[in-house]
Amino acid sequence: MNEPSGQQLNLKKDWQLDARAFHRLLVYLDEGSNSEGQMYLKMRERLVAYFDRKNCLMPDDLADETLNRVARRLEEEGAIQSDTAAKYCYIVARYVFHEYLRRSEKSALASSELWRQSNATNPGSPQSHDERATKERTLHCLEECTGKLDYPSQKIVSQ
Repeated sequence: MNEPSGQQLNLKKDWQLDARAFHRLLVYLDEGSNSEGQMYLKMRERLVAYFDRKNCLMPDDLADETLNRVARRLEEEGAIQSDTAAKYCYIVARYVFHEYLRRSEKSALASSELWRQSNATNPGSPQSHDERATKERTLHCLEECTGKLDYPSQKIVSQ
């Protein structure tokens, strides 16, 4: 009976970082000292660099998502048992990165399907070099744009 209900899953998606949760995150990242938010800024900077090294399109957004998940966990559990706050943040970041990769793969599959369908509509008609170049630019633009959407929006587009 410990399975999460549909309502609990929706609460996670709808969860918003508020002042109380942010303060709890700051205290957690400070690990007992008061850095006046400097540890938060340092951790965020390190996470941005992590996602940037992984060649993610929007490393700032992924770093924010990581810290929001840590804050949500603190709100839900009250405490996080980990060697250090930084170690836990990187564990969460790894999951965020894997989700990013899955979304990118889905986007690429949807784009290739779109490309295949557009070529299948006129199988007998030869395309000029300009038509192919235009389609390739459009496809590339579509892939970039869908990659910048938040996860719920990407799910809608890929369906």
